Amino acid sequence: MKKIFSLILSLAMLLTITSGLNLTAYADSSQYGNIYYEEKEDGTIEITGCTSSATSINIPSTIVGKTVTSIGNNAFEYCASLKSVLIPGSVTSIGNAAFNRCESLMNIEVIKNNSNYFSQDGVLFDKNKTKLIQYPIGNKRIAYDIPNGVKSFGDCAFDSCSTLKNITIPDSVTSIGWGVFSGSESLTNIDVSENNLNYSSYEGVLFNKNKTELIKYPIGNERTSYNIPAGVINFGDVFSDCKNLVNITIPNSVTNIGIGAFWQCANLASITITNSVTSIGNYAFYDCKNLKDIYYYGTQSEWNNISVGSNNEYFINATIHFSLAPTPTP
Repeated sequence: MKKIFSLILSLAMLLTITSGLNLTAYADSSQYGNIYYEEKEDGTIEITGCTSSATSINIPSTIVGKTVTSIGNNAFEYCASLKSVLIPGSVTSIGNAAFNRCESLMNIEVIKNNSNYFSQDGVLFDKNKTKLIQYPIGNKRIAYDIPNGVKSFGDCAFDSCSTLKNITIPDSVTSIGWGVFSGSESLTNIDVSENNLNYSSYEGVLFNKNKTELIKYPIGNERTSYNIPAGVINFGDVFSDCKNLVNITIPNSVTNIGIGAFWQCANLASITITNSVTSIGNYAFYDCKNLKDIYYYGTQSEWNNISVGSNNEYFINATIHFSLAPTPTP
């Protein structure tokens, strides 16, 4: 559920910002140049945001004589004009989604004497470069090879990246956070090293190693039809915001279509599913306005026994075409 609620929360935040109500966001913060900050109980300073006109921020090591040690959760989220950030050696903590949805951000730089963080090619890592914390989503690269040695991605690390088309995941990666590639509208291909023991890719789609879990479909891919491979058991919000898909075939290995699976897939017109599916998660087909036809390999009675979650009106109202023919193999 947290992925869906995160999407809803992000939308609510965006509406707040565009309506001009974000002026209250820093009501409890003080201003120093083009940044906002708060003094913590231990006497150190936490950066909480920046002015709307800020394009470049050099975070100082001290403010009002106190050491800057942290960047807060969501500190620069939706700072639309921000292009570059310089993080000093004094910063020991960076909160969740600190740079999320910074659409113009091209470069995150860390001072070399920082003991906790590191930057390479404008990308933010932990000091040992085992965790990729944030990719600057305003960067104009169209391809990015994640450095070998990286073991994990932070939540939303590539969220809403507008230009990346190809991403390569090395064999060292063992964990991928939630929402990592959400809203990356140009992403057409996710490639995984064959030596990776935890993840794999097929036709540019990200799976776990044995392909029983579909983890992420690249929503910028130009395919209009996609057959989910046989063997996949379930999947969550992996197709959300996919704009090009018109037809989806779901194999008889799938038992559950997860929460938000096809969230706002605007052009999805038909799906083919089998009687193996027993449940449809909340928001699975939310705002799929063009969904008209469902081809179901099963009986009316079996169809009636499927548990359908909330906010799936377009799925519920689609025309059901029943068939007792054998389930097609994708």
